[in-house]
Amino acid sequence: MKKIGKFILIIIVALTAFSCLKEFSPKAEFKEKYILNCILKSDTAFQVATVSHSFDVNGYDPSVNKVDPTIKNADIRLWYGDDIYIFNDSTTAVTGSRYGDSVTFYYINNFMPKINKSVEIEALLPNGLRLKSTTVLPDEIKFNVFESDRSIPPLNKDGIIVKWRYEDGNPIFAPRFTLVYRKLENGINVRHVVDVPSKYVNQNGSFVPVFPVPSKQNYVEADMDAITRLMEHISEGDPVKENYTILSVVLWVYIFDQNLSNYYSSSSQGIGDILVMLDQNDFSNIENGYGIFGSYSIQGYSLLISKEYIESFGYIAGLNN
Repeated sequence: MKKIGKFILIIIVALTAFSCLKEFSPKAEFKEKYILNCILKSDTAFQVATVSHSFDVNGYDPSVNKVDPTIKNADIRLWYGDDIYIFNDSTTAVTGSRYGDSVTFYYINNFMPKINKSVEIEALLPNGLRLKSTTVLPDEIKFNVFESDRSIPPLNKDGIIVKWRYEDGNPIFAPRFTLVYRKLENGINVRHVVDVPSKYVNQNGSFVPVFPVPSKQNYVEADMDAITRLMEHISEGDPVKENYTILSVVLWVYIFDQNLSNYYSSSSQGIGDILVMLDQNDFSNIENGYGIFGSYSIQGYSLLISKEYIESFGYIAGLNN
C-alpha cells in the first residue's frame, strides 16, 4: 500500500506541475537567421548563389508567409587564388510561387573552377553581416576500363557495369546513365538525351523505372532489360522507327566535394530511395549563418551500342556505332 501511495503522489505532483504552466507552444523564441547557398559546378562558367533570411508567422503554418525572404543588394564575392569574382544580382520568372512571379538570385558567368583548387566565398549583407565559407573542388576519378563494360549489349551478361577509382578520400558519387539519340522532326534532326534507369520494378502490374542514387559506391550497374525497355519507349506510338538515330549511352559521374558529401550523408541514406530522417541534424558550413557552400566535378564515360542491337528496334545506328 505504501508503494501504491507513493506512485499516486508522484502522478499528482506531475499533473499539478503541468497544470501550473501558463502556456505550452511548440514554437521556440524566433531569432532571425541568414542563409547563403552556392554550389559550384566544374562543367560551366555560370555559377549561382542565393541569400535569404528566416521568418516568423502567426500560428504554425509557414506557407501563410507572403513576404519574399530573399535578401537583395548583397555583395557576394569569390576568392580563387589571386583572382576575385563579383556576383551580379538578377531575377528570373517563376510560376506557382507564393512570393510573386519572380525570384532574386546572384550569378557570375565567367568562372569555371579547376579540380583540387580552394575557393572562398563571402557575402556582405546590407546590415553589415558577413557570411563566409570555403570549398575545394574534388579531384577526378579514374575509370577502371579493365573491369568496366565498353559496349552494349555486353557479352554473355544480363547487364552492364562501370567501375572507377578515387585516390583521395571517400566522397559521395552521383552516377547518371544517359541515352543520346537524334530524332527527325519536321525535316530537322533534333538531339535528345534521356536518363537510363538501372532497372525496372513491377508495381501493381506497371513497370516503374529505378534510377541510380548518390552513394559512396565506386561502381554503377544497369540491367539490359532496363536499356531495352527504354529503347522501345523512346519511339512508343511512332510507327516510323527510321526517324531515330541512336548515338551512344554515356555515364556521367558527379563527384561531390567534402561539404556536399557531408550534407548528403547528414540528410539522407543512400539505400534504395532517399530516406529523410526525422531526427536529422541541420548541416551547414556557413560562418555566421546557415546554408551550404560546396562544389562538384563531373566526368563522362561513353559506351558504344552495337549496330545489330540498334537495328533490331528499326532505328538507324549513328556513325560511332
